[in-house]
Amino acid sequence: MYGVTIMIVGLDFDGTLIKPRNVINGKLTPFELMDNAENVIRRLSKRNVVFILNTARYGTFRIPAILYIRKMKLPVRTLIFNRKPRADLYIDDHNIFCKRIDWLQIEEEINNLLLSKN
Repeated sequence: MYGVTIMIVGLDFDGTLIKPRNVINGKLTPFELMDNAENVIRRLSKRNVVFILNTARYGTFRIPAILYIRKMKLPVRTLIFNRKPRADLYIDDHNIFCKRIDWLQIEEEINNLLLSKN
């Protein structure tokens, strides 16, 4: 079913996997994946990169995140709340060096790391 895992990536939800949401007419806008996120995650998963979603969402705020991941059928293996999982890399929009999330740049960096492992 799965090949040998070659890298584990911890992935934040809000602002990293999905675009920041706004309030319009008193309601939050629907979840929308960041540009290129879905395709990059799917391509890297085929290379045995495992994605673990970790988020600070708590209580009932977790449920929409879980349902969205399932609805999109994203290859995210584990959902972890309120703590950092063990991972080789963490992708989070609150990283001190992150000016914006660019999934194509993320893919390029991960591919470079994978090449350097060989």
